Amino acid sequence: MGNKKAIGIVETKGLISGIEALDAMLKAANVTLLKHEYVGSGLVTIVVQGDVSAVTTAVDSGVAAVLAIDENGLQAQNVIPRPDLQLYETLLKKEKPKALVWDTNPKESESKQEKSVDSTEQEKTIQEAPKEVLVQDEEREKIQEIEVSVVPEQTEDKKEDPEKYDKVWADDFYKQMGIEETMKKINQLTVVELKELAGMYEQGSIAPNISKARKQEILDGFKKYYKNEQESSDD
Repeated sequence: MGNKKAIGIVETKGLISGIEALDAMLKAANVTLLKHEYVGSGLVTIVVQGDVSAVTTAVDSGVAAVLAIDENGLQAQNVIPRPDLQLYETLLKKEKPKALVWDTNPKESESKQEKSVDSTEQEKTIQEAPKEVLVQDEEREKIQEIEVSVVPEQTEDKKEDPEKYDKVWADDFYKQMGIEETMKKINQLTVVELKELAGMYEQGSIAPNISKARKQEILDGFKKYYKNEQESSDD
């Protein structure tokens, strides 16, 4: 049985890229965080839910944010329009990590089974748990802290920032405040918002290829554009 809400997934290489992607996704569209998990080998998986269009926008924004700071930081991305309800149950199910058990010397292990083991040896075996399991537990706790602290803040930001960033807004702001203040304001935009704003101007006036341009290249393009505008008005 399907669900009306869509699921968007972004998997990154490294925790910093994961946090940057999550921040961009929550800012870009009306989506909520479903799961944020460290899956091992430095990979971080982010899962959001919402309407199909909102989830698609959020995933694109998250991907763009990751690539803006690290061209090799993206592992995978996907949008599931109508996920089965069983998929939700699987994603939300929290499993306790299982301790790793291995036998480095089978013959010695068999001989030990024939002997009685006292209580002190048993306690020592428990204390010498694999470090990998402990590290995974610590990483999961860090991710849970991020989930609690990041999501409410981004929800409040959406309500408190009513401005619509388009060409009319940018040009009016420049005429009232000048180049310096305009560049400070534009620099606060996310990479996705910055590219959308640049796309509203005449082709090539901000950057030759906006979709592949980095944030600094677009900012330099806006600064050059407004300087030309100022020189034209002075003439």
